[in-house]
Amino acid sequence: MAIDDNIVAITMTIQGDNIAKFVNKGIMGAPQLNGKSVDYNETDKKIDDNTMETVICGDVSEMTLEENVDVEFNIVWVGDVKGPWDFKFKTTKNGTSKYSETIDINKKISLPTGKLASEFEIEKLVMSPFGNTLNVRGTYYEKNEDMRNGILDYVVTDNEGKILNIEHSGSYSNDKKYNQEIQLNKETKVIIKSIEATQEKTKITVKVEGNYTDANIDSVVLFNGDYVDTSREEDGNGAKVEDSENNIISIELKPVDITQNYKIAIKTRNKGYAFVDVAS
Repeated sequence: MAIDDNIVAITMTIQGDNIAKFVNKGIMGAPQLNGKSVDYNETDKKIDDNTMETVICGDVSEMTLEENVDVEFNIVWVGDVKGPWDFKFKTTKNGTSKYSETIDINKKISLPTGKLASEFEIEKLVMSPFGNTLNVRGTYYEKNEDMRNGILDYVVTDNEGKILNIEHSGSYSNDKKYNQEIQLNKETKVIIKSIEATQEKTKITVKVEGNYTDANIDSVVLFNGDYVDTSREEDGNGAKVEDSENNIISIELKPVDITQNYKIAIKTRNKGYAFVDVAS
């Protein structure tokens, strides 16, 4: 495991029979640093017929981490094999902060009027041996039901005009309407439109922007704070198209305890699972 002010990287060795069927199938379970979950990308590599290495990398540029870090990693699934496998340990940044630099910018830019009129705030730039991350925030002035993200369409250059390799870390909100979203890959995201919980079922309705196949709505799972999962019934129906013109899809899961908070997880094409928190 390695960590600096920008990135946390964890390498795992996974062993089992016929390991090839697990490569790029993803693990489910978000690592936590000092009690805070970290979103991550995953890369798998087959070593031999019974062994593969998995590397996950997460953005920690918005966290303030001291030299010593408490790590908790609860893996619920590896491919289609259910755990859990729970890891809890302490680690250190090994003095990597001295090689990192944070530039506080805190500047706001008002973008042109129109549907995507917005205020764009550049918070800070974090540079380290593991990479560079630009932290941004934005707010739409007007109602934007589609939540198309025009704010993050930008490049970062140095003073000579050279485009820098920068990760974008941040979010945008809508003053009059807020829809949580899960970015699955560069082309596809899923916007959570509503969650209806009854004693019989939990219905989740989403809007898919991009490739429907990549969205994989049948894989939607809810996790409570203890990572106990709620999925659809074993013989339950798959995802249902509610509005084909606007890509509105719904899926029905088992009932949940509405007094608890949950994470929605969707399996991605190459990167394990993507999460978003939803309050009760």
